[in-house]
Amino acid sequence: MSKLREIRKQQSLTQEELSEVSGVSIRTIQRIEKGLSAGSPHTIKTLAKALEIQNIDLLPDPDNDTSESTYKSGIGKVMLMNLSSLMLAVFPLGNIIFPSIIFFLNRKNSTVNKLGRKILSFQILLTMFLFLTLIVTGMVFGRGFGIIPAPVVYTYWIVVPVNILFTTLTAINLGKENEILEYVPRLL
Repeated sequence: MSKLREIRKQQSLTQEELSEVSGVSIRTIQRIEKGLSAGSPHTIKTLAKALEIQNIDLLPDPDNDTSESTYKSGIGKVMLMNLSSLMLAVFPLGNIIFPSIIFFLNRKNSTVNKLGRKILSFQILLTMFLFLTLIVTGMVFGRGFGIIPAPVVYTYWIVVPVNILFTTLTAINLGKENEILEYVPRLL
């Protein structure tokens, strides 16, 4: 969570109320809170005055850089993570293995760390659902004649299009800079 959002929420202010009190546009407040902009010195001073805090309280931590360049470099890696989850169509667990590799190689980037965890959480939940469904299907229909029963294969090929759908929706939301997978519980 950005410092501005954290302080604004501590003071029980909405973005609209902060905009009215400070004279800073809602869009600028949103961009600062999303980490898309650090804000100009004048904007930071104005917001700090409206919130009755010191300017330095709104400045980003050097260890947790959320500047636009960091965001843009991270968003490309997050997009790659998201698209690599389509490997589920090729082999089971591919939707976790490849995104995990990309995540762990780039986890110091704040954008990858935040959004990558959401993508991995969704893929882990989807895989858990897939394997539980496959186990139940296998128990209900038995092993057959030493081969995988058809319902197990059908179940797998139902989950793959669901993964493709959610991966596509996530990619669209990443492109529009919208929130992604907000309905997914955080596992990581």
